[in-house]
Amino acid sequence: MTSAHESFCHHPFFSEIPAFVLAGPDGGQLQVAASRTKAGPAVSCFLSPLHAMLELMYWACRGRQYEIHHASLIDPKVFINADRTALVAELRIGWPAHDGKIVMQSGESTATCAKLMVHSAEFGPPPFFELDAETLDQVERMHERAGMFAWRETYPDMLQWEQARLNWAVKRAVETMEIGSADKMDCTKAALFDPEFGQWHFVEFADL
Repeated sequence: MTSAHESFCHHPFFSEIPAFVLAGPDGGQLQVAASRTKAGPAVSCFLSPLHAMLELMYWACRGRQYEIHHASLIDPKVFINADRTALVAELRIGWPAHDGKIVMQSGESTATCAKLMVHSAEFGPPPFFELDAETLDQVERMHERAGMFAWRETYPDMLQWEQARLNWAVKRAVETMEIGSADKMDCTKAALFDPEFGQWHFVEFADL
């Protein structure tokens, strides 16, 4: 009989809607960036490559070196929780914002507007991991409120952009990012960057 763990290789994770992670060498192994959540450590995943790039730049300024990897190419076992009962990931969709300014830092980590995904099956972690209906619905609503209706095509397409266009998008995001300092509980909006049009959008939490 084939166990769920053995069947991982037959079901690449996040194959329906691509996601990206940050990972870097640590003691001869590939260390995947994770967040502390109520479900324990959870791999930080991004739908937008540009969002991942900004996170990468943030950590590079603090001496931590990462590269961006497709979540589907990462060892599936890194998504298994400590109890080995479920797959866990924190899908980072945007940043919290207050008074039109983006809050980048929360404690020792980056602040985020994210959806925690915990997927389990009867006998432990399932052999596949995709955005569930609830998560996808929230992601869709957030992008629709921001006017980014083609996000499903735009984000994966970015990987095929010429370097000059990609550099422009990253530079534009950084130059137009107004950073503020506020408690995340005081933030009322989520900030997303539209890489095609080079502008930030702010979506009310109440609309989500």
